[in-house]
Formats: sequence, structure tokens, C-alpha cells
Amino acid sequence: MTWFYWPAIWLAIFFLIILWRLFYRSFPQIGVLDLAVIPTFVFAHLTWGAAFYRSDLLAVLVVWLLIGAIWSSIALWHRQRLAFFCRRYWQATGIIGIILLLVLCVLAVILKR
Repeated sequence: MTWFYWPAIWLAIFFLIILWRLFYRSFPQIGVLDLAVIPTFVFAHLTWGAAFYRSDLLAVLVVWLLIGAIWSSIALWHRQRLAFFCRRYWQATGIIGIILLLVLCVLAVILKR
């Protein structure tokens, strides 16, 4: 498969998740960003590997976990609840994954010319 199939598949799945959230409201506290984290990183890994023949996603995740450790110590120092921090960190991870996937797609288009 060429590299652009993976983001296209994820965009289709992401669109279906949004439609499911729009029409089916059994879990109102779970948002789209909560559901998008793991598939986004899987498709980012597959896109990175297919477009550039290697994936450094593990290094990106290690750096993000180090940032999360620093962030958690600051948040817990300021008496923030652990559940609130974990939810915000999970949503921030989803945003980072989506931005990473978009950057990978743009870089692959630009560098593959």
C-alpha cells in the first residue's frame, strides 16, 4: 500500500466516529478526542513507515511521556485531581497525534515530489 491510504482510511474512520457521536448519545462524557488517540497513533506509525521507510514514533511517544511526567508533577503540585489531569493528558495526546499525522502527510507530499 502506498502511504496515503493510511491517512485516508483514518479520515474515513474518524468521520464515522463523529457521525456516531452525533447520532448516538449513550456515552455523552466520552468525546471524539477520547476515542481517536490509539487509532491516530497506529495510523501515524503506518503512514510514517510507508512514506519514509522507517518510523520514529516510539521516540516521539517517549518524549511526550516525559513531558507528561513533568506536567503531572506540576499539576499535582497545584492540587489538581488525578482523574481530571489524566483526561486532559489523554485529550492532549489525541491532539498531538492528529497534528503529527497532518504534519507527516504534508511532509510526505512535499518530500516525495
